[in-house]
Amino acid sequence: MNGIDPKRVRELVEEELERQLSELQLSLPTRSPPIPGDSNAKLVLVILSGLDVLLDDVFAQLILLSKQNRLTVVPTPDFLTIMPRSELEQRLPGTDIIENIRTNEVESFIARYNAVLIPLLSMNTLAKVALGIVDEIAPILIITALLQDKPVLAIKEGIEIFFNKRDSTSASTPSIGEPPPWSGVRTAEASLGVGVPHRPPATHISALYRSYLRTLEQWGVRFVVPSALAEETQKALNPKLPPPKPVSSTERPPQRRQVITRDDLYELTRQGISELRISPNAIITDVAREYAQDHSIRIIIEQKD
Repeated sequence: MNGIDPKRVRELVEEELERQLSELQLSLPTRSPPIPGDSNAKLVLVILSGLDVLLDDVFAQLILLSKQNRLTVVPTPDFLTIMPRSELEQRLPGTDIIENIRTNEVESFIARYNAVLIPLLSMNTLAKVALGIVDEIAPILIITALLQDKPVLAIKEGIEIFFNKRDSTSASTPSIGEPPPWSGVRTAEASLGVGVPHRPPATHISALYRSYLRTLEQWGVRFVVPSALAEETQKALNPKLPPPKPVSSTERPPQRRQVITRDDLYELTRQGISELRISPNAIITDVAREYAQDHSIRIIIEQKD
């Protein structure tokens, strides 16, 4: 090539790129070194966003998981106020720790991982994901992983412990049928301040955040108990399914479940099935309908004989 050394040109470009990133105090994600003797090791992204109540249990599970997989940890600024990077490196030796990710690289960054874990889920991150707010890196990563149909596993015990304590100190609970204040619905009595007893805000706030947990669950986030994090992640990384094969609707028995969810359709796509036969009285959730449309799954309603 007229005396031009392509290898040297590439080295110069990489050196200049590293220099500019250093000046901007940014870093590009790096790939963890392969685990010796394990060619089947999977890449797992771990997002740490807060709550120190479960630290010891979570790190014990992450260390166990790192023996079979390659972990990359993304701590949020809030988490680093709980645990400095130096301590995080000591707790998870040999693990990649990334603090800066460019938002325009998030999709390609998430695409390389086989699963995403949120073992320490803060209330701030939970609320932002449930509401679709993407002004911080943690909710951006989580929402992108869900959009890419990555297995996303999380632990909600920290939030449950927090609100269980608050609820236990509350002497009153909302009466059946009365809309909670956060719903935006007010009865005439409430508007006039007549006949409605005062209730502690903690009761309504805990209900709000539990509704956020249900939203994430409906979107495909799997909540697991802390002691089963490593085991459940391994199951998500290595699902035991029969090899995919084309299946026609005539070969498949009618689906008799009353409620069809996104998880049901997700399993069909994993098995290479593009049709689903359901009974006329079956209920299909809105999330399932959207998933079927996005993944070209044909839903056939059987006619009664």
